[in-house]
Amino acid sequence: MELLYKKFKFINLNDPFFDSLKQSYQEFSEWFARKAEDCAYVFERQDGSVQGFLYLKVEDEAVLDVVPPLPPIRRLKVGTMKVNPHGTKMGERFIKKIIDHAVREKTEQVY
Repeated sequence: MELLYKKFKFINLNDPFFDSLKQSYQEFSEWFARKAEDCAYVFERQDGSVQGFLYLKVEDEAVLDVVPPLPPIRRLKVGTMKVNPHGTKMGERFIKKIIDHAVREKTEQVY
């Protein structure tokens, strides 16, 4: 398996991997389409099937939809993270990728 950083428009939304996200979040396909030019981390097998997906977004504004609200600072949002577990420590690799991304982008918080 290979971890790739690629634009949404090059990730196969029709892969069965995304079915549970589409079922639990009705607007997922529309959200995914709006992100066409954004990038995400994706684990793919050699046959192209998706095994893991991680979308990160750097934000500077206040976060008002949580309690307590978060003031405006530079933070990294873990927008979407999903893995197919099969003893490969893929989830741990994604956590490391989140931390590496936060350090590289000089964010003060991760949420």
